[in-house]
Amino acid sequence: MKIEKIKPIPKYMEKMILKEAKKGDVDYMKKYTIFYSYLTKNNGELTKVTVAVRKNYSQWNLKQVAVHGLDSEICYVKDLVFYRIAGYRVGWHAEGLTTNKRWWEDGEWDYAWDNQLDPYAPVLNKEYALKIKEFKYSAINLYDGEDIIEELRLYREFPIIEYVLKLGLTYYASSKTILRKATNDIKFRNWLCYNRKELCSKRYYVNTVIIAYKTGQPLQDIQFVESHKNDIKKQDGRQELMERFKDNLKGFFLYLENQKTNFSSYYDYYKSCKHIGLNMNEKKNVFPKEFKKWHDIRIDQSKTKRLAEEKEEHEQFVNRFSTIASKYLALEKNSKSPYMMIIAKTPDELVQEGETLKHCVGSMNYDQKFAREESLIFFVRTIDNPTEPFVTVEYSPSRRTVLQCYGYHDREPQEDVTKYVYKNWLPYANKQLSKIQMAA
Repeated sequence: MKIEKIKPIPKYMEKMILKEAKKGDVDYMKKYTIFYSYLTKNNGELTKVTVAVRKNYSQWNLKQVAVHGLDSEICYVKDLVFYRIAGYRVGWHAEGLTTNKRWWEDGEWDYAWDNQLDPYAPVLNKEYALKIKEFKYSAINLYDGEDIIEELRLYREFPIIEYVLKLGLTYYASSKTILRKATNDIKFRNWLCYNRKELCSKRYYVNTVIIAYKTGQPLQDIQFVESHKNDIKKQDGRQELMERFKDNLKGFFLYLENQKTNFSSYYDYYKSCKHIGLNMNEKKNVFPKEFKKWHDIRIDQSKTKRLAEEKEEHEQFVNRFSTIASKYLALEKNSKSPYMMIIAKTPDELVQEGETLKHCVGSMNYDQKFAREESLIFFVRTIDNPTEPFVTVEYSPSRRTVLQCYGYHDREPQEDVTKYVYKNWLPYANKQLSKIQMAA
């Protein structure tokens, strides 16, 4: 395939393209470009030429915009571009249909990868391929898919395409799974023939076809299940419920349809039932007759239980926090200094400290770290005003050092406060910590 071998659109093909175009929506073509294609040869290679068609008042405009070859890794394109949002765009500046020439409109053939810039365009002379010895028996004239070049390449690997196309199963003629199975399994070929009428009446998933062949189940039943499975591919709880209903997926999806609900709502219901301890092996719990009613009831029951659990959990946490504070109470220090050190007694004290001093001690995970004894929070107070937040200290019992010491808006405290924390309190705290650890 060579650029210099690209020939103008044959006259008979122009007539054929215009005949097809005039069957369509002419008003649509006044605003938008449509595409047709035809087969020909370029330097001895079978190629597909894509033609853009646009109507301007009474004038029909045709131009070649892409050439794809059967054996080429590249294609040739002209005045054609693809935008992810807008789709394919054709430049008509050379034909006088636009006043502004865009960057990709130069009227010259250029290179692109074979799988690029190939808009869907019905092939108007598919029988041309049958004149080539290699494809004489391909039945490619029966193919009505979107990529005839790719289908011919596939025929080389799977000659069984002829059989599939002659059965009228065009939709499945591009599936390697179907073609490979038909090539290697004569019983599957016979099954396709026997079920051809139903397979032609509806586009079943390839997976549906394979399962139906293996199990003997009706195609429609399997498709029903497979389509619902596809609909919930990214839903929370998919794996759990698919495992739960693996022996009755059809019944499960039918229940959702009959109850006019969806997978997400059912999963919320299912989780709530498990949370409150219902036996989910009982039919009345798995498939309640009035789903909406029982969905709302179970959700509310679960919320009530969760609030109680959260309250209990919070109380346990507060108790744990207070126990740790009591354990390290000896690290507090009241001395002749104008300052004193107080350990936090509850998580709420951290919140109050943070809100007053505008820092993060009450909003980050310092309460959790405190309860795990990873770090302890102490409040520096003045002797004259021991209840007023002043400076906050984070102390590490494992490293025996001050990790942070900040006042209002994370500002470093005055020098005398810093001296009190590091020179006065820290040695005292470490000494007291040694006594606690020895006693443990």
